[in-house]
Amino acid sequence: MGKVKALLMEAEETLDWCLTEKGMTNAQALHYINDKHGGMAMNHCEWKLKHFIESDRGIPTREQIKDNLRVPEITEKYDNLGRVVRKKNYSNLTKR
Repeated sequence: MGKVKALLMEAEETLDWCLTEKGMTNAQALHYINDKHGGMAMNHCEWKLKHFIESDRGIPTREQIKDNLRVPEITEKYDNLGRVVRKKNYSNLTKR
């Protein structure tokens, strides 16, 4: 396992310990992690907290927003001459 991954996993464990065992607030826990593990670990834990809070409040995540904004599949298309080509006829068209 890489050093960065090990550091981030240790920081997540520290975050869990701070919040559950010590009863710290989010800000106190992040400050403690910054002192113990450094800024990168604190940023990672801050991201984890934001992601947890968003999912807990029912606020959609980026992935859910992207899924909702996808364009529905078009059931009809037009050929080069502007004629409607139905989906069932797509296999009959020759590819250039």
